[in-house]
Amino acid sequence: MPKVDVKKIIQELIVPELQEIKSSVNELKTKFDSEIKRVDEKIDLVRNELRSEIEGVKNELSAFKNEFRVELKRLDEKVDLVKNELRSEIDGIKGELSGFKNEFRVEIKRLDEKIDIAIQIRERLAALESKVASLIK
Repeated sequence: MPKVDVKKIIQELIVPELQEIKSSVNELKTKFDSEIKRVDEKIDLVRNELRSEIEGVKNELSAFKNEFRVELKRLDEKVDLVKNELRSEIDGIKGELSGFKNEFRVEIKRLDEKIDIAIQIRERLAALESKVASLIK
């Protein structure tokens, strides 16, 4: 019976296969790393776009609040002037102010609804960011 050189058989048959497998694994790892980087870049882009959009909404809301405050101050000053100038017509003015208050309340309610919508959008965006973050892990 001829003597079998196991070491030679392993070196000739198994080692090349293992090297091929190692090479394939390295190629897959490189592709996987590349895909992960691409996905990370997309996530960063989306995150930045969402942050920018949220900042835009915040800025618009802030500007609207400032305009609203200025308008309220202007109206308050006008009411004070009317009260001082027209003391004899206070009852008539009170009736007009009552109507104004109702309109004002309606406007505040409308603005509150818009603010609630903005908050809901922000919460949804936060939830999406959370979901995206959980998908990354």
